[in-house]
Amino acid sequence: MKYKALFFFLLIFSIAFSQNEKLDKTKSENIQKVITLFQTKNIDVISKIVNYPLHREFPIPDVKNEADFRKRFNQIFDAKIINQISNSKTEQWSEVGWRGIMFSDGDVWINENGKIIAVNYQSDFENAQYKSLVVNDKKIYIRP
Repeated sequence: MKYKALFFFLLIFSIAFSQNEKLDKTKSENIQKVITLFQTKNIDVISKIVNYPLHREFPIPDVKNEADFRKRFNQIFDAKIINQISNSKTEQWSEVGWRGIMFSDGDVWINENGKIIAVNYQSDFENAQYKSLVVNDKKIYIRP
């Protein structure tokens, strides 16, 4: 019984403190930089703060480099997510331990240096692309 109580206490403790309440000054500045870049929609500079390859949901191909990112920016980031990031406040970004700093329940992740490490948001374009690629794959592997 003691082990169950200890396990329960540790579980509650780890959940309660898994996200830091207050971000340090450097991390807050990095978040503000990302917000400002999306407000100005400065695709060239945003492409420089992405950690490549930027993974997309399979079978959508990953973003390999800056040129590929600039080409696909409007496919990955539609007006909805751009507005959400642009109008966000630093308090809406949460540090989640070693995983990084997340925005909007994990739609966008940055690391402690302010580099975009993941975009889990999927635009309408990518949703359609995903469905199309899946249908095409099924056609290839299904025998008549």
